[in-house]
Amino acid sequence: AGAGNRQVAGGVVADNQWHTLTAVVRMEGAQRNVYVYTDGVPSSGRTNIADWGNMSSPAPLTAGFIPGSRNGGSYSPNNFRITDIRLYNTALPADYIAANFCKTDVAADDPYLDNLLGFWPATSVTPDKIMHDLSGHNNHMTVDSYNPGSFSDITSTVCPSISESIYLTVPNSVDVAFQIYQWLGV
Repeated sequence: AGAGNRQVAGGVVADNQWHTLTAVVRMEGAQRNVYVYTDGVPSSGRTNIADWGNMSSPAPLTAGFIPGSRNGGSYSPNNFRITDIRLYNTALPADYIAANFCKTDVAADDPYLDNLLGFWPATSVTPDKIMHDLSGHNNHMTVDSYNPGSFSDITSTVCPSISESIYLTVPNSVDVAFQIYQWLGV
């Protein structure tokens, strides 16, 4: 209370590429530490936020530009797109984050599926500006500003699951040897 919003920064993301930003709050003794990751890679160190107040806030959960949020100052909005927002009720371990940061879905056998409180892929918004929560908890999000864009960018920082039909349609490495043998008449 009275301290305003504060931020814990991760790696550089102003490069016109897709990135995954992850923040983990972990209680360690009397410290409430925040660890931030960019594309599964932790930033240096941790930030103890124990004296910043409690985690309760009357403010709504907000993703994107928050006017005046940078150290109490103000700056103009950035041009960025947000997708695949997830909220968990547990501190995810670093090895899980490193192995899963680029995934665009949550598998049925994911070990943290039961800890998922909200999952908003942000790939579609209803006409009444609702983004549906796919976690099963029905924590739907109201969107203030929505400007859909193309999701056809190719990047190593996004690795969606491949459906069975796509896998069977596209030649795979196992098909190459078979095809060569076929060409040779074997």
